[in-house]
Amino acid sequence: MLAQPDGSPVSDPRAYAPLAAELHENSKFSRDRQANFAEPVQRFETDLDRLRGGGDRFGKASAVVLDDEPLPLAPLGELAARRRSHHGTWGDTPLTRRSLATILRVGVGTTGMHRPAPSAGGRYPVECFVAVTDVDGLDPGIYYYAPHALELRRIDPDDPAAALRKSCMQPEDLEGAGAVVVLTGVFSRSTSKYAERGYRFTLLEAGHIGQGICLSAEGVSAGSLCLSGFYDHELDGLLRLDERVESVVHSIVLGAAGERPAGS
Repeated sequence: MLAQPDGSPVSDPRAYAPLAAELHENSKFSRDRQANFAEPVQRFETDLDRLRGGGDRFGKASAVVLDDEPLPLAPLGELAARRRSHHGTWGDTPLTRRSLATILRVGVGTTGMHRPAPSAGGRYPVECFVAVTDVDGLDPGIYYYAPHALELRRIDPDDPAAALRKSCMQPEDLEGAGAVVVLTGVFSRSTSKYAERGYRFTLLEAGHIGQGICLSAEGVSAGSLCLSGFYDHELDGLLRLDERVESVVHSIVLGAAGERPAGS
């Protein structure tokens, strides 16, 4: 019998998270279900260009090209061993533009036509926004990160610090931070081909990207904290998303690393 680490029995997830259990069951692949995918896949191929979106999203916005020379990073194994979630006081000095540029290029940016995180079918349903509050060399505001152009496109010039704290369940985690990377899912890019399974693929991709961001933050001696305790509608609103097709799925707080509590 499956048990918890302490030996107690595992509860039936349908008892406390019925929607999650239902989603998981209905997003399973099976031989008979696969036969029904022919029509969605055919529609998907027809709509491919529209669903993938172009490199011109927010193309008319004021842009900052992050062509800074990337900071050198330690080997992957060393970064993975050092990575910790930053709980405690953020450092007194601002996060630097070059550090942020390195984090975004390594975690989200492209090399030719390739991206650092795997994406089911190459659909790339995950988009990246950056809420800048205290980064040396960048004005505060909400930015869209265009990975092919390595650009931050400013879509809202207002300082987002207060709105970010309001949308967060633990606002103290943001005090003194430099930026919040917010990952969104444009679910139809994946679900149009993979149906319900595409929702899983979108969340998996966001997780891959989040880990790359955290490891690259460690590499530039910055702190990172994965944050999922946010009020979805409020954060979607801050980014001005059309919630019918796109919504926040993950966020990572970045800042100059300060002292970490013992054991963190």
